[in-house]
Amino acid sequence: MMKKLGNVVGNDSKSFDVIIDKNSSITGSITSVGSVRIDGSVNGDIKSNGNVIIGPDANVIGNISANNIEISGTAAGDILSNSLLKIYETGKLEGNIEVMSFMIDEGGFFKGNCLINSNGLLKNEEISDKDKSSNSKNDKK
Repeated sequence: MMKKLGNVVGNDSKSFDVIIDKNSSITGSITSVGSVRIDGSVNGDIKSNGNVIIGPDANVIGNISANNIEISGTAAGDILSNSLLKIYETGKLEGNIEVMSFMIDEGGFFKGNCLINSNGLLKNEEISDKDKSSNSKNDKK
């Protein structure tokens, strides 16, 4: 039986397009149009147009980008959430975050810089253009 992880997304396996169970380990990036649930280990970035749930036994090393992100396991990397980042009492996050909304339960752990951006986040295209312009400045040096 799965522990209920809030109201952001359901825990029914039909709610997720990608599920990494607690006996699985992945090295490499995960990209999904839908929601992702991690109960095992991932060493790589996770990019989802849906939601990302990091379960209580999960360990993620990599950046996470999604609409809503819930962490009740361990994550190390930067977070970009277009909506809510929630860290539960068993959750641990080390990394910088840029979010629309941030909640942390008593007992939850967060170490990093936090930017709450109520005006909306940069779109990936804007980030790419910004990175290209800063790279071209570095090329001129």
